[in-house]
Amino acid sequence: MWAVSSGGASAQEIAVSATRVEAGADFAISYALPETDPARSYKLALLPLGADTIPASHVVSSPGQGEWRFPAPQVPGNYQAVIALLDAERPIRRQRVQVVVSPTPGALTLPKESFLGQEGTSVSVTLPEGRQYPNPWVGLFAVGQNMPLGGASVGDERLSWHWVQGDGSAVNFTLPRWPGVYEFRLFDRSEGPYVLDRKRVTVTPPPQPGILQLDKETYEVGAQVSVTVSPDAKLFAQTWIALTRAGREEGGGSILEQRLHWDWLNRETRTWQFAAPSTEGQFEVRIYDGDGQFYFEMDRRSFDVVAKPEEGAIKLAKTTFNVGEVIDVSVAYGTERGQYSSWVGLFELVDTATGGNAAKSVHRYGWEWVGNNAATKLTAPVWPGNYELRLYDRDGRHYMLDRQAITVVVPPVPEALTVSTRQLRIGQPFEVETALPPGRAYPSPWISLTRLEAETSAGGAEITPRAHEWHWARTDGPVTFRGVPHPGRYRVRLFDREGGGYILDDEEIEVTVPVLSGAVQTDKPRYRTGEKIKVAVNLPAERQFGGAFVGMYINEETGAEGLKYGRNRIGHHWISVDGGPYEFEAPATEGTYQIIAFDRENGGYELGRTSVQVGATPVDLLRLSGRSFQPGAVIRLQTRVPTGLRLYDPIVKMMHASYVLENGVLAAEVPITSRHVNRTEGETFEVAAPQEPGKYEFRYYDRGGHFYILDIEEFEVAALGPEAARRDHSRLTPMPGEGRRVTPNRVDDPGETPQPEAERREDQPETGPEDTSDSTEAPDAERDNEAADPNSDAPVDSTTDDPIDNAADDLTPDGPKLQLEALTEFGLRAVEEIAPGASFRVRVFYPLPPKEAPKAVQVGLQGGSTVTLPLKADKNAGVFVTDVMRVPMDGGE
Repeated sequence: MWAVSSGGASAQEIAVSATRVEAGADFAISYALPETDPARSYKLALLPLGADTIPASHVVSSPGQGEWRFPAPQVPGNYQAVIALLDAERPIRRQRVQVVVSPTPGALTLPKESFLGQEGTSVSVTLPEGRQYPNPWVGLFAVGQNMPLGGASVGDERLSWHWVQGDGSAVNFTLPRWPGVYEFRLFDRSEGPYVLDRKRVTVTPPPQPGILQLDKETYEVGAQVSVTVSPDAKLFAQTWIALTRAGREEGGGSILEQRLHWDWLNRETRTWQFAAPSTEGQFEVRIYDGDGQFYFEMDRRSFDVVAKPEEGAIKLAKTTFNVGEVIDVSVAYGTERGQYSSWVGLFELVDTATGGNAAKSVHRYGWEWVGNNAATKLTAPVWPGNYELRLYDRDGRHYMLDRQAITVVVPPVPEALTVSTRQLRIGQPFEVETALPPGRAYPSPWISLTRLEAETSAGGAEITPRAHEWHWARTDGPVTFRGVPHPGRYRVRLFDREGGGYILDDEEIEVTVPVLSGAVQTDKPRYRTGEKIKVAVNLPAERQFGGAFVGMYINEETGAEGLKYGRNRIGHHWISVDGGPYEFEAPATEGTYQIIAFDRENGGYELGRTSVQVGATPVDLLRLSGRSFQPGAVIRLQTRVPTGLRLYDPIVKMMHASYVLENGVLAAEVPITSRHVNRTEGETFEVAAPQEPGKYEFRYYDRGGHFYILDIEEFEVAALGPEAARRDHSRLTPMPGEGRRVTPNRVDDPGETPQPEAERREDQPETGPEDTSDSTEAPDAERDNEAADPNSDAPVDSTTDDPIDNAADDLTPDGPKLQLEALTEFGLRAVEEIAPGASFRVRVFYPLPPKEAPKAVQVGLQGGSTVTLPLKADKNAGVFVTDVMRVPMDGGE
């Protein structure tokens, strides 16, 4: 019990049996009233919350406790229990109470949830006890829903109803004919809105297998499909047909989501036509009754859709095309299938063998839209190879109707090149014209010039030919090549594209290095060491020059394949446009030198050459105050500086002449003293004669050390008495000054003892007068030029005949042959006589090698004297030769 009091001993109290009560259920209000004077009457009531007046639903006049019981209101809502004075409208006490109508789940029982149209069923009703049900009844309602199209809705409306006759009674209903979703609802009162229980059921039309018919079971993609519904089929209010993929059931989603195409059935024709799907597969046509949320399948038929190729749909006039050539493509195929956005494409053929590499994608080179019975044009790729034309029935690479293989080639273009000349000089420019026929691709044509001869590396691997020059090809005029820098056979090639490309045409040309005469000239053929050599160079026309220069080269190092650049060059000048003249200093070493002009540096080609002779020509540069001196006497010497001859570090040496002792031992030349002299002007100085009697000489060298002797002057130191020993003098160093003519006399037979020289007394005076002149005048220049070359070490010129071979041809069986050789500007040469002052040697030839080698040969001098020279074996068998000697100064000048 809930109680409310105002406090104090005289308060009125009320209490309710429950604050929440079912509508119509038994309800009680308890009260307690105090005694009053005068006595008063009170009223009790259960009012809707917010009511303005209090009816006298129950009146109490006696004080004390009591209870008022009555049914709860039938209308649910919020109420209040009140107590008030009988004549008042303001409650003394109040208590809130809620009246409710609770559902009774499970009150309705059905045998099943799905029924066929117009099927009957019994509905059992069980009402829970403890509450009032004024007029219970059961109704069959159509469930409200939205229409799938248009947005309209179907109302939630009652179709039929029945009173409930008692608890546990059954009510019989007949389901509607139309398929759909329906609901049985239990109400507690007449026309009351309060539903105590509900049960939802579905009504489906009866299945009608076989009412759908197709004109065939297999269709081309996009082909027309005809569907016919049997005239015996029972059609309801909303019958429609849908196309879906086979195997799609409600578990995979609503048919409204899965259907590919649908339409309402035409009830008059009972036919439906549609285009077959554009993709291959198995599909179904289904017929439904109902719409929106409630629909029911009555029948279905399956069929297959295929995309068959259309062989021969691509029409070509030929299958081989030039690069870049236009390809005319025609298309024609059957019309049963659907017509989409068909197109033809040009694809490369890819080798399926990857060799371990990733697979290569198929590249499309071009494409064009083309309808059935239409034509289009494509362009052949710029790269040769095998390709394929493919015809697809729609956008994207979907179903291929046909394919046609083609070949793209790069044929040569004979006569595309025209060269102005095929015979060229090195560096000569030339022109090349190009004629390219139309109707094919030339991505970036260019012309190259390469060497024809194959080049190989040290290992033998071939080296890719390097283009000496190249130009983009022109069709509006010739291109000019600057000229080939190296001789040989070359090829002019026309390529259709850069990066190598394909050779359309080629022409061979030959480049030569012409023999030039007079390109290099000197002011004279012979020079002294240190003399200036003036060189003029005449450059030929139409010749490339990349750093042309003229150089001086050592002739002795020239090999069979020509001079080696930089190795034996001893000087050079870059060639200017005016051609010189250019000056070289004659080398300090005697010999033959080459003056050679080249068209470029680093191993170019020769423009011309000439040779010069360089020698330290002996001249009269040293004079003595006499030829015979007493031991320790003063000797005055005078040096002279030659004109046009370079002196490096001139030095004068006093030497003891060589001689032979009685026992045959050779006493070699021995230096006694030396003095450096001025190299720019002559000077006079004095030295003391040696103390030892004998033969001596002064030597004038052009530089320090034993190098070129320009002059030798002999003198004697007189013996102190007749008892002085006589010595046989044998000269080892050739005499560069004036000498006497000599001819070979005889050679000892093997085993003979050489005859001694004619005796000459030591005290016999020399034939010439003593030179006591103190003059410092320079010697005569003409005499300098007439002097012979003293270079005793100069080699024999390899370009002339070997004197040994020439002499051997003259051998006779009678005995050995003698040959006299003199030192000339070209080396040792066979001569008949020796010029004054020349050095010489004797060569002896035997027909057969002798058992014993000859020991010496006697040479007779003009005036009757003789000299015996020792022989030594030559490198050739049967040949013997003396050392190079100079005519002795016997008897003065």
